[in-house]
Amino acid sequence: MRVYLTALGCRLNEAERATWAEDFVRAGFEVTSMAAAAQVLVINSCGVTMEAARKSRHLARRLGREHPEALLVVAGCDVELEAKAFAEMARRPLLLGNQEKDAVVARVLAALGESGPEPAMEPVEALRRVRGKTRAFVKVQDGCRHACTYCVVWRARGPERSRPVAEVIAEVRRLVARGIEEIVLTGVQVGAWRGGEGQALPGLVAAILAETEVRRLRLSSVEPWSLSAQWWPLWAEGRLCPHLHVPIQSGSDAVLARMGREVPAAAIMGLVEEARAAIAGLTVGTDVIAGFPGESAVQWQETLAVLEALRPAQVHVFPFSARPGAVAAKMAGQVALEVRRARAAEAQDVAQRLRGEVLLAQVGEVRQVLWERVSRRDGIERWGGYTENYLWLEVEVAAGWVRRNQVSPVRVVAVQGDALVGRLVGGAEDHGVEVR
Repeated sequence: MRVYLTALGCRLNEAERATWAEDFVRAGFEVTSMAAAAQVLVINSCGVTMEAARKSRHLARRLGREHPEALLVVAGCDVELEAKAFAEMARRPLLLGNQEKDAVVARVLAALGESGPEPAMEPVEALRRVRGKTRAFVKVQDGCRHACTYCVVWRARGPERSRPVAEVIAEVRRLVARGIEEIVLTGVQVGAWRGGEGQALPGLVAAILAETEVRRLRLSSVEPWSLSAQWWPLWAEGRLCPHLHVPIQSGSDAVLARMGREVPAAAIMGLVEEARAAIAGLTVGTDVIAGFPGESAVQWQETLAVLEALRPAQVHVFPFSARPGAVAAKMAGQVALEVRRARAAEAQDVAQRLRGEVLLAQVGEVRQVLWERVSRRDGIERWGGYTENYLWLEVEVAAGWVRRNQVSPVRVVAVQGDALVGRLVGGAEDHGVEVR
């Protein structure tokens, strides 16, 4: 019996989808990438914005309509927040809120009754296929206690809770044994992870580096109130990737206060500058909300000024979404949609220029690249992958010099569009392959 799984939204949803895929394989299912081939269709929904919720429901309706004989399952945040919207669909799916996610396989088996497959022994090759062959997202934490006024995720995900150190290390070891080169730690609030006796995230990272042979370890988004100078020595070991995604959301302290954010803009900038001074090759990403209720033109310019000072390599820009259930949805001073969109477009332009500057600064540097994708033409292979500081890089090499899931040293020689272009150190030059 085949199962098709898909996830919308954040990396946490993707981490859960990957875990479900493994659980289904162990229960005797075959995981397929084609919905048409599956008898069970599972969606991990997202409800962080109105657009994400719309996409989740549209996907559920489309899969239900196109594959009427399959069991349709919708789980996750949008179900938690708006179960009624799914229950009123022409074809009602099996709905699982966030508290039921861990039981998704058991719920599917119960719905299938006698038609479910026989449980299987641990099939190593099948498990390797469902996780992929380069990076894997590992969920270490769930829930949030901060209740930012624009957000509903804290309602959907519930209180903060953390996985034990031993459990996380065991999962990382299993993934490394299957050939995964890079592990990304993820959660709703990764920086809120806590272990026994108040151990914080740096303790978990140190334990993973000490007790596993993972080649590269990366952190997903970390809120600024979690960061402190005690984090910086973690990067000295060399396997923790020099990249931090630190959401600012706004550069105006007045707007940050209305958002319920705990750290003023100047403090965020101070932390980032400390990190840059301590971590070689560090790149920074961030998030920005454009047109938050009450945001004046002057306050928006403050955000753009902070972006300029932050010099990020990646910026996720979101026009404010008045999500039902969020405090900000009912705030006075709602900014007109056309203004929100215009500000978002302005921030995107700034972000694109700043990224270009970051990319140009890499020229001449040697970076470690984990290869993911290849295209071939006339005996030449063009490979692409992420550097350790999370920049996309491509090389052209003679066939056979690079393979997927390999990490190679590459000298950056140029910028092409939104990507770096490089030459393998001691490789491509010897074969006379020209960069195009």
